[in-house]
Amino acid sequence: MRTIPPLNPLHVFETSARLGNFTKAAEELGVTQSAVSRQIATLEESLGMKLFKREHKGIALTVDGQAYFREISPAFARIASATDSLIARRKTNAIRVAAYPTFSAKWLIPRLARFNATHQNIQVKLKTSILPVNFDISPFDVAIQLRPVEEMDPEFSALLFWDVIQPYCSPAFLDRHRLERPDDLFSVPLLASYYRRSDWQDWMAGVGLGDRRLESNEFPSSLLTYKAAAEGLGAAIGQPFLMEDEIASGTLVPIFTPVQRNLAHFIMWNRYANARVRNFVRWVREEVSASNPSHGPVSAS
Repeated sequence: MRTIPPLNPLHVFETSARLGNFTKAAEELGVTQSAVSRQIATLEESLGMKLFKREHKGIALTVDGQAYFREISPAFARIASATDSLIARRKTNAIRVAAYPTFSAKWLIPRLARFNATHQNIQVKLKTSILPVNFDISPFDVAIQLRPVEEMDPEFSALLFWDVIQPYCSPAFLDRHRLERPDDLFSVPLLASYYRRSDWQDWMAGVGLGDRRLESNEFPSSLLTYKAAAEGLGAAIGQPFLMEDEIASGTLVPIFTPVQRNLAHFIMWNRYANARVRNFVRWVREEVSASNPSHGPVSAS
C-alpha cells in the first residue's frame, strides 16, 4: 500500500518551501498565516519529523525538509503544468473530434465546408480512430462511433444512423455472375473490411442463411473494400448511408435486402462540453436530418 500524507498539508508545505516564507505562502494560497502553520504542523505530525526550523529571521527547511521538497516539488510542478494546459485547451476555439476513417472520408469531410462557412471562429481538429473513446481519459470533445444501443447514455449522446448492412457489387460483376438469390453469394468472392469482418455472417443470418459458413477476402479498411468491389473483385458488404456516391455514379449497385443490427452510429460528447462543442453536435444532427436517412427498422425478407 502506498503511503501518502494528507494532500492539503502537503500542498501547503510545497508552497511554503518554494517561497521560503509562511506569510507569502498564505498569500498565494488565500489563507491566513496561522492556517499555514497549522497545516505544516499536521504534516510534520503525520510524518513524525520536523520539516521547518523556526528562526528569529523566519523559517528554514530542515535536512529532512530539504530532501522531501526536492522529491515532491517536480510532481507539483507537473500538476500545475498539466492543469494550465487543460484549462488552455478548454479555452481554445478548436473542437477535437474522433471518428472512424470511413465515416470521416465519406460522410463528415464532404460536409465540413458547410460547417466552416457558418462557424468561421471554430476550428475542427479531426482524428480518425477505430478505438472506443473514453472521455475521462481521452483528449477529445466529440466522438462519432458505432456502439450497441443499450450502452449509450442519452444525456451525452445522440443516434445518427442505424447500422444497416447490405451487399454491393459492380454492375459488370452482377451481370457476369447473375446473382438472383442471396444464396448465390456463396459461389462468388466476398469482400469485407478487417474491422467489420462479422458483417457478412450477420447479414446472412438476417436473411435466414446464418447456418452456413462463409469465407471473405479481407481488406484493411471499408474504403479499400468498396474500391475492390468497384473494380469487380467481388461483392462487398456496406452501409447504405455511406454508399450514396457509388450508387449515384453507378460504380456499385445494392443487391438483395438490407439488414439492421442492434448497433448504430452515435455522436457522443464530453459532459463538460462548451457552447462550441454543442454547436458542432447540433450541426451534425441537422446534417443527418437533412440527408433523410432511414432511422426506422429495416426488415429482412
